[in-house]
Amino acid sequence: MTASKLKWTAATREQLHHFRSTHGKDPVGAHALPTPSDAWAQIKALTAASEVTASPSLSDALARLRREFAADEPPAFDAAFELHRVAYVLGQCATGRESARFADWAPERAVAALLVRGDSKSVLDVLVASAPFWINTGSCWSNDVETRTLALSDQPPSEFAEPPPSFRLSETFGVWRDGLWWALRMHVDSLDDAAFASANATAHAARRGLGADGSLDARARIALAYARDPSHASEELSRPWPEGVDVGDVAVSLLLASPTIASAQRSVEYFSTYAGATISLVAYDLIETFGESAAPALTAACASLEARKMNAGLRKSLLKPLQGALKLIGG
Repeated sequence: MTASKLKWTAATREQLHHFRSTHGKDPVGAHALPTPSDAWAQIKALTAASEVTASPSLSDALARLRREFAADEPPAFDAAFELHRVAYVLGQCATGRESARFADWAPERAVAALLVRGDSKSVLDVLVASAPFWINTGSCWSNDVETRTLALSDQPPSEFAEPPPSFRLSETFGVWRDGLWWALRMHVDSLDDAAFASANATAHAARRGLGADGSLDARARIALAYARDPSHASEELSRPWPEGVDVGDVAVSLLLASPTIASAQRSVEYFSTYAGATISLVAYDLIETFGESAAPALTAACASLEARKMNAGLRKSLLKPLQGALKLIGG
């Protein structure tokens, strides 16, 4: 890993999700997942003061979760129960975080540090699976003290015209879902060549096994996590994308999983027309990944935002990281 020669600041390095270079302003933990023991300490602190409830059919699962998270050591990897554990942790810290900053997705890195104790196939199975439950997150106040709340339910929320999908980590769990995939990429990048070759073969099989229908997000995120092999992104960029559907997350994942801007021109063209919050969140990642060659993509995204009808304050907030990234490379 080489040292970056750009004039990064601590604030701009904090905007990164993946570190391809080193810099004196890198945040602590930027280049490796925490150890399982450190991850468990972080997770126990996160889940120490929340109110968690569950549907009667999930009461046994909740009782097991409470026993496990009261222990001093993390439980052994259990592919059949990992989604419950992830929901229990991330559901308790789902509010009040901004995914754009490295520190804000520390919970995902801690969760990933425990997940990757499983074999590559089991980890990917967990990350693309749909849980047999839904979650509802929030907070309540008493005597000026806020308590986070989490409800595990065997039924979808009733306030929506169409029931949302159940809990899953590839598509529906807010903006923080991406943190787990970035964290998996940290793990994958740390593997030696032999271990990576084995894991990568598993990733190819898992991604192709998802098929063409209804799994575009999951396939793109596997490509992102396994960007060490750019053929994942190349294959996905050659597939058709659905018409009239927002595929911004997919376009970003495949762009940042590609070896060059030119090889991901399809994503660049998408953001020339449909720029929005998604690419703003990774503006500095484009610089870290592609350097000065990212300028046309950033410029196109800025132009698209300027042309769109939206709240002026929102436009300003979305343009700020794009313009800051351009300034970093003299664009």
